[in-house]
Amino acid sequence: MTRYVNRGNLKWVLFLMPEHEAMLKQYHREVHQLDVPNYDELLDPQIENVLNDAIFNGGLLRIVTHHTEIEYKFNAYVEKLNYEKDTILLRKSNFQEEIVRFDQLIGASTVF
Repeated sequence: MTRYVNRGNLKWVLFLMPEHEAMLKQYHREVHQLDVPNYDELLDPQIENVLNDAIFNGGLLRIVTHHTEIEYKFNAYVEKLNYEKDTILLRKSNFQEEIVRFDQLIGASTVF
């Protein structure tokens, strides 16, 4: 007799084609009168790829940001991309936490 083993909840990654996203946004605007922000344009896709690679690989990045027209450069590890608050949680080498808004980020590159 085989024993049933519960494998827990299986997680599925949602895959939407651009046409489906456009249809869903139009539906939410017309039917529910909701303005759906375009999250794809908040963060440069190339920078986002570098940040996601650093999250999965644990690599150190060179971050370039601006704040009040002053450019800052520092090395940090990426801990979290928060799309709800449009922020990136970074951890510097001295374990200091740094939160950077998407609109303040100029560039990110890997440190070798």
